[in-house]
Amino acid sequence: MYTNSTSYSSNCYSGTPESFPNLLTNSTAPFSGQLCGIFNQPQIKSKPHKYRGLPDQPDRTGMRARRADSEMTISQLRQRTVTDVKEKTLQKKVIKLPIFVDYFSKYFEIWLTSAAHFSKSNKGTIFIFGEKHDDPESKKIIASAMSVQRQDGVHEKFFMEGMFDDSCQLLVLGLKLRPEDCYLMERDLEVFAKLDEKRDTVLRKVRECADFVRQELALGPDPLAGKVNYPSDYKEYINQHLYKLSDEARREMDPMIDTYNKLENEWTDFVQETMPIRDRHMAEKIRVLRINDGPNFAVVGAAHLKGLREHLNDMSCVFMNPRHVVAEFPHTSLKEGPLNRGSKSL
Repeated sequence: MYTNSTSYSSNCYSGTPESFPNLLTNSTAPFSGQLCGIFNQPQIKSKPHKYRGLPDQPDRTGMRARRADSEMTISQLRQRTVTDVKEKTLQKKVIKLPIFVDYFSKYFEIWLTSAAHFSKSNKGTIFIFGEKHDDPESKKIIASAMSVQRQDGVHEKFFMEGMFDDSCQLLVLGLKLRPEDCYLMERDLEVFAKLDEKRDTVLRKVRECADFVRQELALGPDPLAGKVNYPSDYKEYINQHLYKLSDEARREMDPMIDTYNKLENEWTDFVQETMPIRDRHMAEKIRVLRINDGPNFAVVGAAHLKGLREHLNDMSCVFMNPRHVVAEFPHTSLKEGPLNRGSKSL
């Protein structure tokens, strides 16, 4: 006969009685035997006293397996290093637009569309720079402003006025771009080819005038050869020496000057006539070919800024005209036109 008990053999249950209170009343032998069968699981045995505190032998096989799993090859390590470097590079922060505008407003008139004003990043934004062609000062400050908005490893797109590869080549070399990232916006525009043909005609005629002056006054080699592409520089050179010519030389040169003036007027009239066509064409190229995962940059003659602003006013655009260019060509100023959301004054 078995009596009720509140304790069980240690080989059945090692916990305290309070752990299972519903099993502790009116226990019988058969039920107690069932408990032993249920809870009679392998037990963790303590070491003898003399071995307590001493470590077991390590599981060397398991350790080697875990080490093999955790180790990486040299190529994997190198790839991980490259990835880490790229990730750290991409963490470089581009200056926020309000700070950018505040700083570069010393060097540019800056005009922002509403979309650019409320933009949180430069991704998809189009920075459109005006320049005086063949002017080193323009190129220098434009490159400086571009570099602030560029980010290593981030896709970017560059648009250039004109149709000649040397324009993109200079930009690619100066800013270390991939050639495919630079796009000539007027490569397929017929009126630009005609415009350039007229410019070449005027340039040849003004060089003839300059050559006549140099020969009459024995001024030596042409100081502008290979350095300029526009008639205005030669015109300045001619006017500088014109008063030194003899009356006979002046009478001989007057018809040459008349021809030049006629050709220049035809050229400048054609420039004004085709300006709206060119502005619309370039704006469409920018709109269609721009990227959304990085910044876009466009460089055009400062005279095109207002026209591009009219066509791209609904997009995220930042128009920037160098102040020294505005001082020389006041008609290119961005002060005229719609409200500038970027700053209180230009």
